[in-house]
Amino acid sequence: MTGNYDNFNQGQKWRQRLAEKATYKALDIPESDGIGVTVNRNVTRGIGWRELGVVGAIVLGGAMLLKPGAEVSPTTPSTPADSEYEVRFFDAEGNPLAIPHRSDP
Repeated sequence: MTGNYDNFNQGQKWRQRLAEKATYKALDIPESDGIGVTVNRNVTRGIGWRELGVVGAIVLGGAMLLKPGAEVSPTTPSTPADSEYEVRFFDAEGNPLAIPHRSDP
């Protein structure tokens, strides 16, 4: 069992050395310069629990601010709205034009 773990550790060490070499090459720094390079592979992608909590608090706080204190029932008109309208037409001088009414069958 320890043989497999040792192989895993050797693979990890090899990957770390490879990442360091790649960093030296990318930065154009000689490895013998004595400059220590630390390779950090801790990368977070997306939204974490803290960020999700903050966004949720903002959304809930905004919803609480927009919520009215007492519910208001919609008002209904006491009489129904008219469904007929009178339309008038005028000529260029502003005189009303007589339009005959059409009766519905």
